[in-house]
Amino acid sequence: MGIVGEVVALFSEVWLKALPWVLLTMFFAFGGNFFEIAGYGHESVTGVSLLASSKGVLAIPITLFATMFFPPDTFKISSLAPEVAIIKFVGALAVAVGVCIVVWEIEKKKKREKEKLVS
Repeated sequence: MGIVGEVVALFSEVWLKALPWVLLTMFFAFGGNFFEIAGYGHESVTGVSLLASSKGVLAIPITLFATMFFPPDTFKISSLAPEVAIIKFVGALAVAVGVCIVVWEIEKKKKREKEKLVS
């Protein structure tokens, strides 16, 4: 058997421990997709896309928050070096500023269109 036997033995030992985390992840993924699709009926595509992309911005603070409550080996943070943290923070800040600018421009455009209709 060799390597195949070792892989089967590893999976048979690990799958039960990983099952709750996989189910929780799939629950949130399915829920997120459901709410994203439902959001298209209530909001513009741009607004839903902006909200859907915010999960990438929120992943870093949520992971850092979760590491305080779980054992140290539960989450692996790629690097806590100051340079990497600064780059991640600047990237998250750039996305947040971009989202604010897009929402502001959309509101400005709606206001102009409304003024045209009134005039």
